[in-house]
Amino acid sequence: MTLRLEMDGPGGAGIARLLIDRADKRNAFTLAMWQQLPDLLAQAAANPQVRVLVVKSAHGGAFCAGADIVELLANKDDAPWLAANQQAINRAQFDLTRFPLPTVAMVEGDCVGG
Repeated sequence: MTLRLEMDGPGGAGIARLLIDRADKRNAFTLAMWQQLPDLLAQAAANPQVRVLVVKSAHGGAFCAGADIVELLANKDDAPWLAANQQAINRAQFDLTRFPLPTVAMVEGDCVGG
């Protein structure tokens, strides 16, 4: 798994949880994850019962280890891949910063960039 969205059902507290679920790689982000994020944000924003978004690790221990360095190194000479990766990162970060509801990062464990 990579990312998944869990939302309270009817009568719930109105919490959407965006879970980073890649424990074997300490939740390091891949291109596919960056590409997936805007769609999950749109799903949460479109649900009228959602009042807050919580971004957290699905497993604890590590919130996020940054970028998947193995994937970056494997594609370091692939200009189209690098451009697509940067475009996906930019879009995901843009959409996250403009998410229309309160957003909480529940950081438990390591949170690093790379």
